[in-house]
Formats: sequence, structure tokens, C-alpha cells
Amino acid sequence: MGFGYTASVAVKNGQVVDGIGGSTGNIGYLSLGGMDAELAYLLGNFNKELIFKGGVQKLASTPEEMMKNDDALNAYLEGAIKDVLQLTASIDPREILVSGRISRVEGILMN
Repeated sequence: MGFGYTASVAVKNGQVVDGIGGSTGNIGYLSLGGMDAELAYLLGNFNKELIFKGGVQKLASTPEEMMKNDDALNAYLEGAIKDVLQLTASIDPREILVSGRISRVEGILMN
């Protein structure tokens, strides 16, 4: 649950066996996430900076504000959950560990 990107990593017997994130993952706080090829085509020539814009920050200017904006929070959490669930094709998780800057925002994780 990073500030720019959200990533998920599947680990089995101490080794990384799968992962998703960066510009191929779902929406992050600062980043657009994976972009549909049709959208890329329609945009034509676009600057690489576009990949690093368009995240949840467009709906909530701070991570704390995201907690008060249902659309922003739901978009962020749905993306993170989908990233984790995609990895269940590779591994049956025994546990899910969460870290990153956004994971420290009060109320984001249930205790």
C-alpha cells in the first residue's frame, strides 16, 4: 500500500513466486495503474508522466482525506484487494501481510 503504487507479492517457502504492481497493477494513490490499450491508443502520443498521474489523489488531496471520501477510498481498496486476489491463482495464501505508507493512515486497516 505504497504512496505512488500498490504492489502485491506472493511468497512460497521463502521465495517470491508471483507479483503484481507498478504500472501493471491497479490504481494507486498517485498512479493511474494499468492502462487499457484502447485508452493508450486514443490518447495517441502521450508523455510517460501520464503513467504517474491520475491516481486516487485526484479525488482526495491527502491520504487522510481519502478516508473521508468514499469514492476515493473504495477505488484504492478495491484495486489493492484485486491485486492480492489475482495472486491466488499462483498460491493459496496462509496469511496476508500489509505494509507501505498508506497502510499507516489511521483507520485504513481494521485492528
